[in-house]
Amino acid sequence: MATMPTHESVQELQTKFRQAQQNKNAYTPDWFLNVAFFSGFQWVRWAAQRLTPVNMGNREFRVDNRILPVVTSRSARKVKNKPVFVCTPFTADDSDVEAARVGERVVEADWTNLNLQSKLFDAVLWSDVCSDGFWKVYWDSTLGESQEFLFSPDGKPIMNPEDGTPLRAEEGNLLPPEVLANTTVKSVAAGDVNVEVISPFEFFPDPLAKSMDTLEWCFEEKIRSM
Repeated sequence: MATMPTHESVQELQTKFRQAQQNKNAYTPDWFLNVAFFSGFQWVRWAAQRLTPVNMGNREFRVDNRILPVVTSRSARKVKNKPVFVCTPFTADDSDVEAARVGERVVEADWTNLNLQSKLFDAVLWSDVCSDGFWKVYWDSTLGESQEFLFSPDGKPIMNPEDGTPLRAEEGNLLPPEVLANTTVKSVAAGDVNVEVISPFEFFPDPLAKSMDTLEWCFEEKIRSM
């Protein structure tokens, strides 16, 4: 996927986002209705850019939700078999063969540790309800074991004068007292790969792209707390 040019202005990014948003407007009413019917709210319709109750006068509303079990069963059948991962060594050398075995074990461990079976079901379920579901695979710098390091007032890590590695907090005695007094301690995690399920409501692709391979840019919209 192409990288967004660094010289893009906020206005240009907003223009691209509106283009992607307008391209999805034709599909979102059906998506909202599908989610509502799947969730058991089946006496609604799309009007005035929102879901509104159907006016049935004084009639009593009853819902026999047969959509949810059918869709969830269909999604479950698609993901019932766990993927088999195979890493092929580049050569017949013992080191390459062993590296391939390690790669297979790493991926299998990630499948379990990242709860990817459940996340695969969630993505497929979005696909069955709203035509699309996505995985966002990225490096999360907040995961993994963390250690405390010393940082200078300008935010840069202080290096160990002996070996040139970042100086840990417990090694502060290696610094002169006047330098140590101006340092701050920050916790830094090792980081690890992470996977999030993205619904079609959150994903805004390039309208000119015909596939993920031809996607030049995309947006993800998330609501976060402060």
